[in-house]
Amino acid sequence: MFYKGGSGTSTGAVAASALNEISFADENVVFAGAEDGAVYVSRDAGRTWTQAIAAGTTGVNVGAMWVRDANSIWIGGVNGGNCRVNGS
Repeated sequence: MFYKGGSGTSTGAVAASALNEISFADENVVFAGAEDGAVYVSRDAGRTWTQAIAAGTTGVNVGAMWVRDANSIWIGGVNGGNCRVNGS
């Protein structure tokens, strides 16, 4: 599973009721993980969001994220699954 920076669908907002985890890479780059497995990224401190990973793609209900840098994260699932997401 690979996250390619900027290749997702751009959206103005993320449905807050579906989010399980928000993690910061730095003051501008923010990742948000949802219970349906979708992962969103903002590169402008949360003003705009891009769906980096579509729902169901990770195979996990995102319960935790560890941000390595602005392009690489580990996702831990509520159900015990996990995956690594790398970008370029």
